[in-house]
Amino acid sequence: MCHGSSVYATSGGGINLDGYSNISMFLATNKDRLLGAIKWQQGYSKMPKDRQQLNECDILKIETWINNNYPNN
Repeated sequence: MCHGSSVYATSGGGINLDGYSNISMFLATNKDRLLGAIKWQQGYSKMPKDRQQLNECDILKIETWINNNYPNN
């Protein structure tokens, strides 16, 4: 994982998405940034880098989870 605790400082652009607390802290101010990146929207860095885009079903799951205030269950 590119944004995990062991690698985020070098290969994850300084973004640690390892664990629920790190993800929720990131999403508090970066929901649009994450969605723009995984949807490969213009003006955002495409994620995942150097791999295929996530499929529509996975993107919809993530978007729904974010829109429901990212429950931890």
